[in-house]
Amino acid sequence: MGKVLLGLVTFPQKYSHEYTALLVMSCYITLMAPHLHPSYAYFLLHPQLLISTDSLHHLKVASCNIGDDGASSLAKGLARNGSLKTLDLSNNYISDTGAEELGLALKVNKSLKGLILWHNRIFHTGAEGIATGLASNKTLQWLGVS
Repeated sequence: MGKVLLGLVTFPQKYSHEYTALLVMSCYITLMAPHLHPSYAYFLLHPQLLISTDSLHHLKVASCNIGDDGASSLAKGLARNGSLKTLDLSNNYISDTGAEELGLALKVNKSLKGLILWHNRIFHTGAEGIATGLASNKTLQWLGVS
């Protein structure tokens, strides 16, 4: 299975030192932007991205500081997505609130096999939310947390 490179996206000049995203379509999207501007986050993390595609299998949104709002947005899309196999949300300042939203999505998602949540701010309540989602989920094979 080959990857098709859609392109290198650079954000407006005033942000160019802060944002660069490599988008790989057909199978993968990788986004790494340490200071993602809220307007770009809304576009790139909108639930419709996951709802409207059946060709996206791997989504890496690492070190983008999306926080709970971004995690919640992705969770809404994940709940209705049937193609995503892996989701990497490492190093994003996601707390218990965002983790609980992801847990709700895991309850109904039937495609995700791997979820990476390394280096976030998830504690007891968030872990319980994820665990509750996993109790109903039959497809997730590995979960990365720290």
